[in-house]
Amino acid sequence: MRVAPQDRRAPVSKDDSRRSFFWPAATALALLLNLFCLAQWPFLERPRKEHPNLEEAGQGWSLIQATELSEAKLLRPRQNALSADCQSSAEGASEGAAAPKVEFSTWADLENPLFRLDASSLRLLPPPGPEGDKIAEGRRWITFGLSSIKRPKTSYLGITLSRLFDVMELEAEPTAVLVHLADFNEAWVQEEATWLLNVFTDQVHEGRLHAIHAPQSLYPLKQVPLSGVTLQGFHDPAVNARFACQSERQLAGRPTYWTETHFLYWCLTSGSMDHRRWGIAEVAEWEEVKQGNCKFWVKAPTDVDVLDPRVTGWEERSGEKWVISDTAGVASVDLQEGETAKFGDGPQRQWWRSKQNLDYAFLMWYAANVSEYYMQLEDDVQPVPHFAAGVRSYIERSLLAEPWLMASFSSMGFIGKLFNATRLPQLAQVLLTFNTESPCDWLVWEWIDAISDKGFSGDTPGEVEEKLKLGKEVRQDLQLYYMAPDMPKLFLTEPATKDVTKPSLLSKLNGQRGAKHPVAFAFSSMDPYRWYTEDKAYPPGDPMGFWTSDTEVPPPDPTNSKQHSDAFKYFQLMFKRPVDVVRIEIHQGRPGHEDDYMREAKLKVGFERSCKTMDTILEMSKPLEVWEGSLPQEVECLRIYLTKSQQQWIAIRDIVIVTRERQALFSPSTSALPIATEAKGGTAAHSAILHALTAAGIGLLAGTTAWLAVWQTRERWERLGGFGCWASCFAVVLDIGLMQTLAPMQEDSALQHPMAFAGADKAASEKKVMLPQKPPLPPGHLSELPRKPCGSGVLQPRLQIDWRAMTPGIAAVHPDQLHHLGPGSDPRSTGSSSSSQRKFMSVGIVADASMDANSVAEAALQLARSGRGKAIVAVLVSPRDSSKGGKTDRASFVEKLRTILGSAADLSEASLLHLLEPSENLYPPPPLKTKNIDIAMLSMFLAPLAHNFMQVEPLCSMVQDYADSIRTYTEQLDNSHTPWIVVQFTKDGYLRKLIRSRLVHRWAELLVIFPDIPADALFWNFVDIVGDVPVPKALYIGTVAERHQRFDVKVQYVMSEPLLEHLGDMSSLQGKVQRVQERFFKDHVLSDNLFDNPPGIMRTSLRGREDMLQSMYDGSPPQASVNCGNMSAKTCGECPYFDGAGCTRGECSWGGGLCTSTFNTEQVLDEPSSGEAWIELVFDDGPKDVEIVNLRMGGQLVPIDCKDGDCSQAEKPDANMDHALDDAELLFGHGVADTNKKGVGCARYVRMRHVSGREVFWRTASSRPAKGVRCIMVSAQRAQRRPLIFRHFQVRSTDAGKRRVASKALDHVGPSPSVARRAPQGLRAQQLAISDTQQVQRLTWFLVVSLACVSGAFGGVFGALFDTVRPRRKRRQ
Repeated sequence: MRVAPQDRRAPVSKDDSRRSFFWPAATALALLLNLFCLAQWPFLERPRKEHPNLEEAGQGWSLIQATELSEAKLLRPRQNALSADCQSSAEGASEGAAAPKVEFSTWADLENPLFRLDASSLRLLPPPGPEGDKIAEGRRWITFGLSSIKRPKTSYLGITLSRLFDVMELEAEPTAVLVHLADFNEAWVQEEATWLLNVFTDQVHEGRLHAIHAPQSLYPLKQVPLSGVTLQGFHDPAVNARFACQSERQLAGRPTYWTETHFLYWCLTSGSMDHRRWGIAEVAEWEEVKQGNCKFWVKAPTDVDVLDPRVTGWEERSGEKWVISDTAGVASVDLQEGETAKFGDGPQRQWWRSKQNLDYAFLMWYAANVSEYYMQLEDDVQPVPHFAAGVRSYIERSLLAEPWLMASFSSMGFIGKLFNATRLPQLAQVLLTFNTESPCDWLVWEWIDAISDKGFSGDTPGEVEEKLKLGKEVRQDLQLYYMAPDMPKLFLTEPATKDVTKPSLLSKLNGQRGAKHPVAFAFSSMDPYRWYTEDKAYPPGDPMGFWTSDTEVPPPDPTNSKQHSDAFKYFQLMFKRPVDVVRIEIHQGRPGHEDDYMREAKLKVGFERSCKTMDTILEMSKPLEVWEGSLPQEVECLRIYLTKSQQQWIAIRDIVIVTRERQALFSPSTSALPIATEAKGGTAAHSAILHALTAAGIGLLAGTTAWLAVWQTRERWERLGGFGCWASCFAVVLDIGLMQTLAPMQEDSALQHPMAFAGADKAASEKKVMLPQKPPLPPGHLSELPRKPCGSGVLQPRLQIDWRAMTPGIAAVHPDQLHHLGPGSDPRSTGSSSSSQRKFMSVGIVADASMDANSVAEAALQLARSGRGKAIVAVLVSPRDSSKGGKTDRASFVEKLRTILGSAADLSEASLLHLLEPSENLYPPPPLKTKNIDIAMLSMFLAPLAHNFMQVEPLCSMVQDYADSIRTYTEQLDNSHTPWIVVQFTKDGYLRKLIRSRLVHRWAELLVIFPDIPADALFWNFVDIVGDVPVPKALYIGTVAERHQRFDVKVQYVMSEPLLEHLGDMSSLQGKVQRVQERFFKDHVLSDNLFDNPPGIMRTSLRGREDMLQSMYDGSPPQASVNCGNMSAKTCGECPYFDGAGCTRGECSWGGGLCTSTFNTEQVLDEPSSGEAWIELVFDDGPKDVEIVNLRMGGQLVPIDCKDGDCSQAEKPDANMDHALDDAELLFGHGVADTNKKGVGCARYVRMRHVSGREVFWRTASSRPAKGVRCIMVSAQRAQRRPLIFRHFQVRSTDAGKRRVASKALDHVGPSPSVARRAPQGLRAQQLAISDTQQVQRLTWFLVVSLACVSGAFGGVFGALFDTVRPRRKRRQ
């Protein structure tokens, strides 16, 4: 009997059932977790590798919080970055070292001294290093430059920057503000730079804020040449004496002044004790002082660079102590012969004025490579809210593609002057070269006058001659010899004809790039109201717009079929070129006049140039009309017809034209993955397919490989089950395969550091973010020039330089490049130019190979012999301007001249005749002219050889003893104390003009700066610059530009609302009076959107009118009448002011066109009885997030009375100017105080900053607001030195920015480019672009992992099916 086989499978228990479910579930969860980690792994943050030298790597500032940047080394310019290409440029870099011997050999050396200065080495912010360099490289649309120094008791820089960034917040194009921290106090510079980095963190990282600092070693600031100094007020009578100048005895590059017992000198030492001051030592101590050991018996205040009678408070040694005397100091100074105190300024004022010129020169030199346009501002201005829009509108409306040199947005000095950045190097060179001659706001007009063919300096000779004929008083620096009645005739030949034709500015148009709107001419048949003309409505952005009351439409005449179109009322745009229009926006109405819009009108377009046939595309009846669509042809003109008369005025504020090209430029990218836009020609699609196939192959390989592993190791993993074993193996294989082939690697991507992402520019272009591009360098920039070898021919390292290495190159031409060919000895090598050997005058001739050598030589010999030993003659042979143009002809011409001149043995021995041949390396490349360079080199060669210089024609002939006749004439002038600088022997041109040799270098430097301007015209600019007249002729350009339209100078503020106001009332020069306001803002309110002053209650523990304190904050009416000085009124706004003068005499103050309340108290003079005296603001609506707090205290400058039409006088400070806190604290309060406790409004307070002085500004650190502030308190713990006048208590919360953006959004509907939100700039733009790219990378990687998982799952299913059908091996019994 056969027994049925038993079932070998054991019964399954409940525990086994749970285990069989648990392990597959756990494996599935582990697999999902692995896939999640795999998707995130490439994007996880990893700790940075420590760099051995963070400062050298340029990473130090990015790894350190801004609050930790207390070490000055992080914000210092690069060491040895202020550099020249030759070793000689750096010898004796310190001020006290001997003057280095710097000699130049090429035109690049002569062209502009600033080319030797690496502008980037001046930069403090963004901090130096690779990361900061990358941020600073960004090209901007416009840069606003300002210079700031440490002012006593006040600082305007913070609030000025805040206002500038606020008004530029909605500007779509990249902008920047450049600050020159120009104080010589290095500690203040480092402190201020660190503060800027702390509070304007976002702006620095975006490249919107740059800060530079030019060290004092770059400033060639010296004492005005003095012959003697008289001191007074000292106890020692030997010191109260006149100290005579001894120029041959110099210390630290400055002359010393001597008596029989003492000498006065400039001490400059650094070490354990730094000295920068004037001092007096005994004569016996001279040798010791020469060794650098400063000995003092009397010393001036530190850092007072000049000897000025206005500076007192010198110290005198009394035994072992130093005693300060308030009356001790300089009694008077005596100028050297021929020197004048220009404009009546004292030495200190001249020194300050010279420094300001140099501040602006370095500022402009750095700004030349930052943006397309540059506007000069000051650190104490306030822009109107529409400042950025107004500037852009004026540029696009009046400046684009026009031959302008400067546009003025303010009538106050150098404020608001706009330039094209390509012209900045030349203007900076003018400020650098002539820094001692005139203030900057005068030199800029000299620069314009020199270039423009509509200048006024050329009228100088005719004006002087006319006044002399009429017997009127004439200027003393120009003497007309040819009109002197008793003087003999000196010239035997006729003068040459003058050449004053300047290059046309039309060939150098400015700003042809950057137009956002099609160029069009605006016209209207309706008469505009005042200056609200048609061009204010288009291009959009001008806050004024077009405004008219001419709204009466005549009825159509049915009998006249040819009724003229002027009978209708319309506004028309005629485009310069046909445009493909896709959108038109017409914004009407004005703030306060919202009903001024067209009730019934038609918008028509014309497709012909004549605009006779117009097609209607829109019926208009609302303040905002928008048309959008497509037209069959390109539009030639656009016209808005008023079809029916109306009583309301019409205000067309903006017309926005969007073309198809512009729409495509601003349309958002539709690409989701970078692989879709990586390249052209199918490369992107090929890359995408390759990635997909690779991912699918890796997944399938992982799935099948896992089953092979399961079959081989099933017995070991039997407890996990088949799925668990497969999943574990699949995860391992998949991870290794994907990470090794397709994963984005952090080491090579932007994920490691945003600035390292090479694709940021590309990603930004996908999103249409305008990342700044590296700017083109100006012609001749140091980075474009090859590194020049020095005398040895070997390239030298770039070394640190000072001001001596930046001297004009024409003053130090290498002798080997200006060849001396005889016949006498070379005075440059023999030292024959000493004062005792100098002749009375020198005569120069410029010849070229096109002339007859015999005639030129004969003329030179005649001039040398007729001078009778009192005149030196030099002939310079120009290497160009030859009609033949051949080197052989020039060589033969020079050799013939040399032979003829060398035959005059008597002249050769006396060194009265010289022949010069300059190298062609000293001349600019074509097409620049070379004549001015010839004149400059000739005059600089002859200047040291004689007391006076004159250039004549090549074939000029003069009478015998002409030098004696001229000398007699000049001695008469000197005896009558006439301060002459030029004697004219002819009326026009530069020839036959006798110039004092001490001024010849100015003439030569001007010729080099303007090589293309004819010397005949440029000579009168030289006279205008160096002459001592109350008002230079060039300044008339500005006066005429305000009254009549000029092509070279554009004036914005005359027919438009000014965009800038000057608020500073504390000058950087002690004793200098400021001018407070533009004339326009004496009658109009100056708006300020920076502060929102959230509703709150003002309280104080001080005696005073609390209602005035509240009125000061929010403008609410006081509870009682106010004191206006001589009368009372209900509010300050009702006080009679007479241009503000009446408003300043009482409880009110004047500013921004308004008379506002002030809070006055004298209780601060007393010691606080309750522990402290305070003024507090408590917000009504609960805690606020505060960004800015600004306090203004003290008196003010009293505005002038313009009732008689004379507004030229300067304002004067009132008696309460310094009535401000000197030791208090600004506190922020949080929480609610106990209701039963009287007094302060908050439970706890945090100190924010110290309060001292007239202006106190606080801004939150790191561009992040202070959260949850309920109270703002000003607290004083001790008695103050003066009473308190509180003029402003201003607060900005985060609500201010929100409301502003919202108002702009409501004001403009639709995606108009003119109102687009400001595009992110600099680092923020790159970070946003990188963020977008990272998101795309994440999505791409996720899709890759998903595709690999799906293909792996297919592999797993296939393996499972195969496992069920394949025969299993029988287990052995």
